[in-house]
Amino acid sequence: ILVASGNQAMLGIVTAGADIFLESQKMPFIRAARVMETWQEHRKILRALARHASGPAQKAMQEHIRGAALRTGIVFVSPSG
Repeated sequence: ILVASGNQAMLGIVTAGADIFLESQKMPFIRAARVMETWQEHRKILRALARHASGPAQKAMQEHIRGAALRTGIVFVSPSG
């Protein structure tokens, strides 16, 4: 999905920090209550892509990125505050 998206910035981040990225993929499994969150987020993205629904796919991906960040302790602040 990342390569197909053409998002060179994110691709650069993931490939430059591949070891860190791979380690971060284990994070949801540390807390049993959060194991299904990542799976559900991925499912929502893939369903939107399968329907060729770019708007919902984009929204689902944004939600996934925010959720993944929060699970690792990163908080994104929107430009509006």
